[in-house]
Amino acid sequence: MFELLMQVFVRRSDPVSLVNLSSSRKALVCRPAGRMTFMLDQGGRNWLRDKEIELVQAPSVAGCFDLLMKAEVDFVVANEFTGREVLRRRSFKDEIAAVANAPLGIVTLHAVASNENPQAKQTIRFLNKGLQHLRRSGEYQEIVDRHLAQVWAGL
Repeated sequence: MFELLMQVFVRRSDPVSLVNLSSSRKALVCRPAGRMTFMLDQGGRNWLRDKEIELVQAPSVAGCFDLLMKAEVDFVVANEFTGREVLRRRSFKDEIAAVANAPLGIVTLHAVASNENPQAKQTIRFLNKGLQHLRRSGEYQEIVDRHLAQVWAGL
């Protein structure tokens, strides 16, 4: 249904190099507890698998940004929208920024229905047909553009 960029957020005063993480100490990377970490081992990075970073888990994205502000982690990995919204709410926009043109990956959002639901397949088919119609007519892009304009205006 939609794609989200997974961004790296750093302190503007102390940006970490994503190109060379093999410094004398491991970079401390925050992801909220219970959230996916696959992007840390994608695209040839293998940061977790090869223990090139140390994963720190806060209870929330906001908790990760609090740790970043206190310099207790080197960077935060969050989807672009959630990350920027937390920065806006916490008034951290001047201190923290997403690393430009360096997303760690793309997360796709999908609609799911329980196999236990006797109408699950029908519901998903109905949703897919509706999405196809919206995409073909151009309405999907209009909706996305309108909402993204609101998001960017608020950030």
